[in-house]
Amino acid sequence: LINSNLIDMKLGKNITLKSLSHSKVFEKGKVKIAVFSVLEPKSSSNIVKGIYIKDPIFSLLKEKEPIIKEEVHLNILMATIKSGCISDSPMEKKPFKDHATFQLKCPENDQLCKFISRLPPNFIDLIILNNNLFADGFIGELPIIQNPGRGKFFSRIKITYDLTRKKIVREKSEILPPLKTCHHFFASTEDCHLGPGNLSLREQKRIDWILESGNKIAPAIYLGEKLQNWSDS
Repeated sequence: LINSNLIDMKLGKNITLKSLSHSKVFEKGKVKIAVFSVLEPKSSSNIVKGIYIKDPIFSLLKEKEPIIKEEVHLNILMATIKSGCISDSPMEKKPFKDHATFQLKCPENDQLCKFISRLPPNFIDLIILNNNLFADGFIGELPIIQNPGRGKFFSRIKITYDLTRKKIVREKSEILPPLKTCHHFFASTEDCHLGPGNLSLREQKRIDWILESGNKIAPAIYLGEKLQNWSDS
């Protein structure tokens, strides 16, 4: 777990738990990636059961100070921010170089837009949201990824980084279409896909097992809960 702006009221500092980091640096090959996570303060109160939700921008500025020394290449923010921004083309590839074509449509005074307007320039390279909406696209040049979630989709993004120039290669970076998962599986084979085109003997055998079982299916389970059909949710 990662969170950068939860304060323990009794101690007057960021909550410290074995399972909770204030930020995290990962390495993908030679590229260092810093990940931060913030919660949006509640409109009614910033205090919840002895926990103070600090202003996320101030928290990010403070949390990033020591990370700058590590020469991190990419900064990713996971944010719980209420937003109504949506994408007109959720299932299309969105190249970084075409960001002007794939701008998110946001309501007036949207909280996400306000949040981004307060970020220092080039401070964050990617924002990941969780508002159960299709919102893969851009605000300005900043990529945003988000999907309806509930274990039904995986958001994807491809970022190419030039270590020599120390910058993202926008011509080779793109937001990829979300990957849809299955709600039910064939009980006999415990999978949910059949091979396209000419079927191999192995693939044909799988189909025979499925037919012999009477096309019996089993529900998909995500985090211990059975997933509903898309039409039921």
